[in-house]
Amino acid sequence: MPSAVMMKSVSVNHPDTEVVFHVLVDSSVAEEHQRQLESVLVNPKHRVVFHLVDDHLFDDFPMGNIKAYISKATYYRLIITEVIPEDVDKILYLDGDMIVRHDLSDLWNTNLEGYALGAVTDMAEDQHDYQRLGYDRKFGYFNAGMLLINLKYWREHRLKDLFIKLITEEPRRIVLHDQDVLNITLHEHKLNLPMRYNVQNGFLWYREHQQFGSRSIEYADDLKAAVADPYIVHYTSNIKPWHKEDCNPYGYEFLKYYKQTQWRYVPFGTCNKSKLRYYAGRILRGLHLAAPAKTEEGMFLTWEEIENLKHSL
Repeated sequence: MPSAVMMKSVSVNHPDTEVVFHVLVDSSVAEEHQRQLESVLVNPKHRVVFHLVDDHLFDDFPMGNIKAYISKATYYRLIITEVIPEDVDKILYLDGDMIVRHDLSDLWNTNLEGYALGAVTDMAEDQHDYQRLGYDRKFGYFNAGMLLINLKYWREHRLKDLFIKLITEEPRRIVLHDQDVLNITLHEHKLNLPMRYNVQNGFLWYREHQQFGSRSIEYADDLKAAVADPYIVHYTSNIKPWHKEDCNPYGYEFLKYYKQTQWRYVPFGTCNKSKLRYYAGRILRGLHLAAPAKTEEGMFLTWEEIENLKHSL
């Protein structure tokens, strides 16, 4: 469902553009699921091509426990040169927990000559362990949810082989899955893109909660423009906009496209897998018999504050 909603947002915002969705799937994705994804497209210029990936190839890859909701499918993008046709030289990779708000033609037309990819800095750039990653923090750390990938560069430099070599020979360096692999391998071969193309939860927090460290001043203008008018919203928390607990100020954007899919009558669930535990917790907290729930609500800018930010640009 989330991937379908993301694809709907892309389709709606590119009415005059030919778009090909290359979707990497494993054997768990039945034909019915594929038809559901195809059904969200709104334009005959838009089509979906499915690529079957053998997920057992990743059985021995490090998973860690930082984000338990992430599956080994996160590694699929590392082998895209093996599945995407060779006549395709560039792709825009988007995670399924994203919403596209505007036409992305300017992003797509970015010149990647000499770069492996274009990406946006990670919301927790200052918090990463650069000693473990093995490079100077001056190179920063990008978020892999949105990647403008130069496939020609990847093929010429045999990057897939470098990725696999790193994973198999130095698995202890890998904590955040393929995102670590990409940063370790490509930190000197990336093009930094405007923040508006991957507005993560942490971009929308009050300054005292942000995790950019010494680069806060450097990013200030770019961040302000991104928060005021994101081109891509990335719901990076484990609490997603299809959960009742969501408090991302741009969560309504997900709802807008969600209502245009076949899931529009399916009510949202909770992030907590146990509904009994969720509702019992709410009652106990209401009676002041339990500690406040962990939430990002007090960390996010309000919608009114974002509106004021827009007027100040």
